[in-house]
Amino acid sequence: SLAINATTGSINITNAASESFQIWYVTNGACPDSSGVNVQVVQDPTALVQMQNDVCLDNVVQIDVITTAGTSATYQWILSGDYDLISGDLNGPGPLEVNWSETGLQSATLSVADGGCTATSTATIDVIQIEASIQGASLLLLGETTQLNVIVSGSSSNNLSYEWSPAEGLSCTDCANPIASPEEDTTYTVIVTDDAGCSDIAIFAIEVFSEPIVVIPNA
Repeated sequence: SLAINATTGSINITNAASESFQIWYVTNGACPDSSGVNVQVVQDPTALVQMQNDVCLDNVVQIDVITTAGTSATYQWILSGDYDLISGDLNGPGPLEVNWSETGLQSATLSVADGGCTATSTATIDVIQIEASIQGASLLLLGETTQLNVIVSGSSSNNLSYEWSPAEGLSCTDCANPIASPEEDTTYTVIVTDDAGCSDIAIFAIEVFSEPIVVIPNA
């Protein structure tokens, strides 16, 4: 309902529902008069943008929205970073399918306008690109060992998984730092995957010699 101050004529619509009202202002006395106006009270629309917390670089993510806006509402999306819009309309209610090609924290903001009232919602996502490399001795005498250390960048995850191949000559195939003791020249490969499903492959070659390696300096 509307609350009208009889003294000042001010109208409080704080508790009014979304409906139409006809308001009349009447004066009494020697010169009585009246005037009426139709008022349409519209509730502020609500909007909630939703998407996953993280995604691998160049993977498609779906962006959804929950809104109370009516059928006549207008929409405007603003997306950060470099991206390709796979499906959806930046001037529509969603959902959108987006492929971000830039790593880091990205955002999707939706502004909804309905009956002169507006609502805005933003969701963020971490676009991840894992990069893995291997450190260790690349030249070994037969019978020697070296520890292979995987260096990972681009992911903040503490839950990384490792898959080494071939298994021959390795102390483990699912750890970050296996001991390698190959009996012949071997190229090792490791696939590193984080808990978001993002992965990278690193390769490391080891040459094995049966006799000591002699290095002759230049004269």
